[in-house]
Amino acid sequence: GKLRFDQILGLIPQHFDVILLGVVSDISSVGIYKFAKKLIEPINYVVVTFNPWLQNKLKNSYETFEINTFFKQILLPLSFLISIFYVVFGRNIISILGSEEFIDSYAPMLILLIGFIFYLYTFWIRQYLLFNDLIAFHAYGRLIYSGVFLLLAILLVDIYSSIGVAIALSSAMILQKSYEYLIYKKKLKS
Repeated sequence: GKLRFDQILGLIPQHFDVILLGVVSDISSVGIYKFAKKLIEPINYVVVTFNPWLQNKLKNSYETFEINTFFKQILLPLSFLISIFYVVFGRNIISILGSEEFIDSYAPMLILLIGFIFYLYTFWIRQYLLFNDLIAFHAYGRLIYSGVFLLLAILLVDIYSSIGVAIALSSAMILQKSYEYLIYKKKLKS
């Protein structure tokens, strides 16, 4: 039940960004934002790749697995390389995959990069919560995500268009994962 509740909450905010931007702004802004978001999505593929490995580590060697080592030796260098790639080659990638009309997606892409890198740093917390029967806290984190996103998006979209939605989404991700990290520290590491 707790896991299904968490999964349902995860489905709700997935398209709020595009819908809200479409209602408040023009079709061009929606296209620019969607393009920027698609460019950042490969970071999720990295997380999806690590999840089964991490679940196996937590299942089989929970007591000996060091998340700090994983973070320092894998996640930090990987995120540094990913960030450098997007900052240095982002405009070229946009020009190659899209056209010059989409060059305005560079700023929203970099803002989304901040949120997605923070997510990459903290994705493992959900697995710890799941393996310790604390997944409800992840669901609460998703509620925080949805609330923060909606509030900031409503305030920022009209003024900043696709950049406003990117700020709202990244801020919501960072606050959700920060909340989950506090739960992790309080419930599992205290």
